[in-house]
Amino acid sequence: MNAQEKFLRITQFDKLNLLSKDSKPDWGIMTSQHMVEHLSSLFLFTIEKVKGVRFFNDEKLKKNYNYLIRDRNPFHKNVKLPGLEDLPELRFDSLEAAIIVLEKYVEAFYAFFEDDKTKKTMHPAMGMLNFQEWEWNHYAHSRHHLFQFALIDAI
Repeated sequence: MNAQEKFLRITQFDKLNLLSKDSKPDWGIMTSQHMVEHLSSLFLFTIEKVKGVRFFNDEKLKKNYNYLIRDRNPFHKNVKLPGLEDLPELRFDSLEAAIIVLEKYVEAFYAFFEDDKTKKTMHPAMGMLNFQEWEWNHYAHSRHHLFQFALIDAI
């Protein structure tokens, strides 16, 4: 198990389980449950439960890819994505339920790519990603939001 997989399968849940519904972020408008649901929603693109969504044109996708995946730079704070300017309705009954769903999506991600790590699926802000690129993205994305809620010290 590499460091990213260990973080996604184990460490992030150790940290997320320290949250309460009243935990406040150091920046941004998300509640703790919104943040967990946000993390889980990205997995829907990875495993193609949501297909064909692109937030940007090819040039912007490539720029984002180069910045976040190729060069492994940190996520910016307070990123505004098209259609996500306001908080969505919560999808789950509780923070605990949202964490359980995220755990299922992490497992689904690894199962989805188990037989073919070269296949690619669409990231709506970075274009087509293979397993290794998605794994890095989920790892960096989770660390970004754990840092947002002061669950880790630094990125």
